[in-house]
Amino acid sequence: MGCSRIYTTPDFFGDDFLLDDFYVENPAFSTTVDVVFKEYLFERLPHYFVSQDTYKDGQGEGLLQRYLSIFGDYLDAAVMAEIECYLNIIDASLTSSNYIGILSDGLGNPPDIFNNEEKYRNLLQYIASVYKIKGTLESYELFFSILGFDIILTEVPLPILDDPEKMYDAEPVLGDYDDTNIYDSDECQPCSEYDIAFIPVDGSFTGVSETMLARINESIKFNEPVNAKLRYLTMGIQIEDTLDITIAESATENVTP
Repeated sequence: MGCSRIYTTPDFFGDDFLLDDFYVENPAFSTTVDVVFKEYLFERLPHYFVSQDTYKDGQGEGLLQRYLSIFGDYLDAAVMAEIECYLNIIDASLTSSNYIGILSDGLGNPPDIFNNEEKYRNLLQYIASVYKIKGTLESYELFFSILGFDIILTEVPLPILDDPEKMYDAEPVLGDYDDTNIYDSDECQPCSEYDIAFIPVDGSFTGVSETMLARINESIKFNEPVNAKLRYLTMGIQIEDTLDITIAESATENVTP
Protein backbone atom coordinates (compact mmCIF):
# COMPACT_ATOMS: atom_id res chain seq x y z
CA MET A 1 0.00 0.00 0.00
CA GLY A 2 1.35 3.37 -1.04
CA CYS A 3 1.84 6.34 1.28
CA SER A 4 -0.65 9.16 0.75
CA ARG A 5 0.71 12.74 0.83
CA ILE A 6 -2.35 13.75 2.84
CA TYR A 7 -1.01 11.98 5.92
CA THR A 8 2.59 13.13 5.64
CA THR A 9 4.07 16.16 7.38
CA PRO A 10 7.47 17.88 6.89
CA ASP A 11 10.24 17.06 9.27
CA PHE A 12 10.80 20.75 10.11
CA PHE A 13 9.41 24.19 9.39
CA GLY A 14 11.17 27.43 8.64
CA ASP A 15 9.82 28.92 11.84
CA ASP A 16 11.83 26.38 13.82
CA PHE A 17 15.04 28.33 13.04
CA LEU A 18 16.26 31.86 13.63
CA LEU A 19 17.45 33.67 10.54
CA ASP A 20 20.39 35.04 12.52
CA ASP A 21 21.71 31.51 12.85
CA PHE A 22 22.31 31.41 9.09
CA TYR A 23 23.39 34.99 8.56
CA VAL A 24 26.93 35.44 7.21
CA GLU A 25 28.59 38.82 6.85
CA ASN A 26 29.48 39.65 3.29
CA PRO A 27 31.90 42.59 3.23
CA ALA A 28 32.20 44.34 -0.08
CA PHE A 29 35.28 43.29 -1.99
CA SER A 30 36.75 45.20 -4.86
CA THR A 31 39.74 44.78 -7.11
CA THR A 32 41.56 47.44 -5.09
CA VAL A 33 41.00 45.82 -1.70
CA ASP A 34 43.01 42.78 -0.67
CA VAL A 35 41.44 40.01 1.37
CA VAL A 36 42.81 39.98 4.92
CA PHE A 37 42.47 36.40 6.11
CA LYS A 38 43.07 37.39 9.72
CA GLU A 39 39.57 38.88 9.70
CA TYR A 40 38.10 36.99 6.76
CA LEU A 41 37.88 33.53 8.36
CA PHE A 42 35.85 34.64 11.35
CA GLU A 43 33.59 36.82 9.21
CA ARG A 44 32.58 33.74 7.19
CA LEU A 45 30.89 32.22 10.24
CA PRO A 46 27.14 32.65 10.86
CA HIS A 47 26.12 35.47 13.16
CA TYR A 48 25.40 33.02 15.96
CA PHE A 49 29.11 32.36 16.45
CA VAL A 50 29.83 36.09 16.42
CA SER A 51 27.25 36.87 19.07
CA GLN A 52 27.98 33.88 21.27
CA ASP A 53 31.79 34.11 21.23
CA THR A 54 33.15 34.09 24.80
CA TYR A 55 36.15 35.48 26.68
CA LYS A 56 36.10 38.73 24.72
CA ASP A 57 39.01 41.10 25.24
CA GLY A 58 39.10 44.88 25.30
CA GLN A 59 38.73 45.03 21.50
CA GLY A 60 35.62 42.86 21.63
CA GLU A 61 37.34 39.84 20.12
CA GLY A 62 36.30 36.52 21.62
CA LEU A 63 38.28 33.31 22.06
CA LEU A 64 37.15 31.77 18.76
CA GLN A 65 37.88 34.94 16.82
CA ARG A 66 41.38 35.22 18.25
CA TYR A 67 41.98 31.52 17.59
CA LEU A 68 40.98 31.78 13.93
CA SER A 69 43.09 34.90 13.51
CA ILE A 70 46.19 32.72 14.11
CA PHE A 71 45.50 30.77 10.90
CA GLY A 72 44.56 33.96 9.09
CA ASP A 73 47.85 35.56 10.05
CA TYR A 74 49.74 32.57 8.65
CA LEU A 75 47.83 32.72 5.35
CA ASP A 76 48.46 36.46 5.01
CA ALA A 77 52.15 36.33 5.86
CA ALA A 78 53.29 33.03 4.32
CA VAL A 79 50.84 31.63 1.78
CA MET A 80 49.56 34.81 0.10
CA ALA A 81 53.06 36.25 -0.26
CA GLU A 82 54.16 33.13 -2.14
CA ILE A 83 51.05 33.11 -4.35
CA GLU A 84 51.41 36.77 -5.32
CA CYS A 85 55.06 36.21 -6.32
CA TYR A 86 54.78 32.72 -7.78
CA LEU A 87 56.34 33.77 -11.09
CA ASN A 88 59.59 34.37 -9.23
CA ILE A 89 60.01 30.58 -9.24
CA ILE A 90 60.83 30.65 -12.96
CA ASP A 91 63.14 33.67 -12.67
CA ALA A 92 66.70 32.38 -12.25
CA SER A 93 67.80 35.55 -10.48
CA LEU A 94 65.02 35.43 -7.88
CA THR A 95 64.06 31.79 -7.37
CA SER A 96 64.99 29.86 -4.26
CA SER A 97 68.09 27.68 -4.31
CA ASN A 98 65.74 24.70 -3.96
CA TYR A 99 64.34 25.36 -7.46
CA ILE A 100 67.61 25.95 -9.32
CA GLY A 101 67.92 22.28 -10.30
CA ILE A 102 64.29 22.09 -11.45
CA LEU A 103 64.67 25.29 -13.45
CA SER A 104 67.83 23.91 -15.02
CA ASP A 105 65.95 20.74 -16.03
CA GLY A 106 63.42 22.86 -17.88
CA LEU A 107 66.19 24.76 -19.68
CA GLY A 108 68.04 21.74 -20.99
CA ASN A 109 70.49 21.23 -18.09
CA PRO A 110 73.27 23.57 -19.20
CA PRO A 111 76.49 22.51 -17.44
CA ASP A 112 77.42 24.21 -14.18
CA ILE A 113 80.97 25.04 -15.19
CA PHE A 114 81.37 27.64 -12.46
CA ASN A 115 80.77 25.74 -9.22
CA ASN A 116 79.17 29.02 -8.16
CA GLU A 117 75.43 29.47 -7.72
CA GLU A 118 75.29 33.19 -8.57
CA LYS A 119 77.21 32.70 -11.81
CA TYR A 120 75.07 29.71 -12.74
CA ARG A 121 71.91 31.76 -12.13
CA ASN A 122 73.27 34.33 -14.56
CA LEU A 123 73.92 31.63 -17.17
CA LEU A 124 70.35 30.31 -16.82
CA GLN A 125 69.00 33.82 -17.40
CA TYR A 126 70.74 34.08 -20.77
CA ILE A 127 70.80 30.42 -21.80
CA ALA A 128 68.16 31.04 -24.50
CA SER A 129 70.61 33.35 -26.27
CA VAL A 130 73.36 30.75 -25.87
CA TYR A 131 71.17 28.10 -27.51
CA LYS A 132 70.89 30.31 -30.60
CA ILE A 133 74.62 29.91 -31.28
CA LYS A 134 75.07 26.44 -29.79
CA GLY A 135 77.30 24.19 -31.87
CA THR A 136 79.12 27.09 -33.53
CA LEU A 137 82.62 28.43 -33.02
CA GLU A 138 81.11 31.40 -31.17
CA SER A 139 79.52 29.13 -28.55
CA TYR A 140 82.83 27.37 -27.92
CA GLU A 141 84.58 30.73 -27.57
CA LEU A 142 81.88 31.94 -25.17
CA PHE A 143 82.11 28.97 -22.79
CA PHE A 144 85.90 28.86 -22.82
CA SER A 145 86.08 32.61 -22.18
CA ILE A 146 83.87 32.08 -19.12
CA LEU A 147 86.48 29.59 -17.89
CA GLY A 148 89.29 32.04 -18.61
CA PHE A 149 90.65 30.66 -21.89
CA ASP A 150 91.02 31.67 -25.49
CA ILE A 151 90.76 28.83 -27.99
CA ILE A 152 92.03 27.85 -31.39
CA LEU A 153 89.57 25.44 -32.99
CA THR A 154 90.79 23.59 -36.05
CA GLU A 155 88.41 21.56 -38.18
CA VAL A 156 89.80 18.40 -39.76
CA PRO A 157 88.87 18.04 -43.46
CA LEU A 158 86.41 15.23 -44.14
CA PRO A 159 87.59 12.31 -46.28
CA ILE A 160 85.97 11.98 -49.68
CA LEU A 161 84.20 8.73 -50.43
CA ASP A 162 86.26 7.08 -53.12
CA ASP A 163 83.76 4.47 -54.23
CA PRO A 164 80.42 6.10 -55.05
CA GLU A 165 79.23 2.85 -56.66
CA LYS A 166 78.61 1.45 -53.17
CA MET A 167 76.38 4.30 -52.13
CA TYR A 168 72.59 4.33 -52.16
CA ASP A 169 71.05 5.40 -55.46
CA ALA A 170 74.32 4.82 -57.31
CA GLU A 171 72.85 2.21 -59.64
CA PRO A 172 72.45 2.92 -63.35
CA VAL A 173 68.73 3.45 -62.84
CA LEU A 174 68.03 6.34 -60.47
CA GLY A 175 66.01 5.15 -57.52
CA ASP A 176 67.31 1.57 -57.43
CA TYR A 177 68.82 0.23 -54.24
CA ASP A 178 72.41 -0.96 -54.12
CA ASP A 179 72.98 -4.58 -55.03
CA THR A 180 73.94 -5.53 -51.44
CA ASN A 181 72.12 -6.68 -48.36
CA ILE A 182 73.66 -4.03 -46.09
CA TYR A 183 72.59 -0.44 -46.58
CA ASP A 184 75.77 1.63 -47.08
CA SER A 185 77.22 0.31 -43.82
CA ASP A 186 80.81 1.06 -44.74
CA GLU A 187 80.32 4.12 -46.88
CA CYS A 188 78.25 6.53 -44.79
CA GLN A 189 79.62 10.02 -44.39
CA PRO A 190 81.87 10.10 -41.29
CA CYS A 191 81.47 12.61 -38.48
CA SER A 192 83.46 15.81 -38.57
CA GLU A 193 86.53 15.92 -36.35
CA TYR A 194 88.15 18.94 -34.80
CA ASP A 195 90.98 19.91 -32.47
CA ILE A 196 90.93 22.48 -29.69
CA ALA A 197 93.91 24.29 -28.21
CA PHE A 198 92.99 26.40 -25.21
CA ILE A 199 95.18 29.24 -23.98
CA PRO A 200 94.92 31.07 -20.63
CA VAL A 201 93.68 34.61 -21.17
CA ASP A 202 96.01 36.07 -18.54
CA GLY A 203 99.02 34.39 -20.16
CA SER A 204 99.92 32.37 -17.06
CA PHE A 205 100.38 28.62 -17.15
CA THR A 206 99.77 26.82 -13.89
CA GLY A 207 98.52 23.53 -15.27
CA VAL A 208 94.96 22.23 -15.46
CA SER A 209 93.42 20.59 -12.43
CA GLU A 210 91.06 17.64 -12.67
CA THR A 211 88.20 19.91 -11.66
CA MET A 212 88.97 22.40 -14.42
CA LEU A 213 89.40 19.61 -16.96
CA ALA A 214 85.98 18.25 -16.01
CA ARG A 215 84.45 21.70 -16.57
CA ILE A 216 86.17 21.98 -19.95
CA ASN A 217 84.82 18.58 -21.01
CA GLU A 218 81.33 19.57 -19.85
CA SER A 219 81.53 22.73 -21.95
CA ILE A 220 82.61 20.74 -24.99
CA LYS A 221 79.91 18.11 -24.48
CA PHE A 222 77.24 20.81 -24.21
CA ASN A 223 78.31 22.68 -27.35
CA GLU A 224 79.41 19.82 -29.58
CA PRO A 225 77.25 19.25 -32.70
CA VAL A 226 75.74 15.80 -33.09
CA ASN A 227 77.84 15.10 -36.22
CA ALA A 228 81.16 16.28 -34.76
CA LYS A 229 83.78 14.58 -32.62
CA LEU A 230 86.66 16.08 -30.67
CA ARG A 231 89.99 14.58 -31.72
CA TYR A 232 92.64 16.39 -29.66
CA LEU A 233 92.39 18.75 -26.71
CA THR A 234 95.66 20.50 -25.98
CA MET A 235 96.89 23.24 -23.70
CA GLY A 236 98.52 26.16 -25.49
CA ILE A 237 100.86 28.84 -24.25
CA GLN A 238 100.83 32.32 -25.68
CA ILE A 239 104.38 33.65 -26.10
CA GLU A 240 105.04 37.32 -26.56
CA ASP A 241 108.41 38.85 -27.39
CA THR A 242 109.60 42.37 -27.89
CA LEU A 243 111.71 43.27 -30.90
CA ASP A 244 113.45 46.64 -30.98
CA ILE A 245 113.78 48.07 -34.50
CA THR A 246 115.73 51.21 -35.27
CA ILE A 247 115.32 52.88 -38.64
CA ALA A 248 117.93 55.47 -39.55
CA GLU A 249 116.98 58.13 -42.08
CA SER A 250 119.49 58.67 -44.92
CA ALA A 251 120.68 62.17 -45.72
CA THR A 252 120.63 61.45 -49.43
CA GLU A 253 118.17 59.61 -51.58
CA ASN A 254 118.80 58.15 -54.95
CA VAL A 255 115.99 58.41 -57.42
CA THR A 256 116.10 56.22 -60.48
CA PRO A 257 114.31 57.76 -63.49
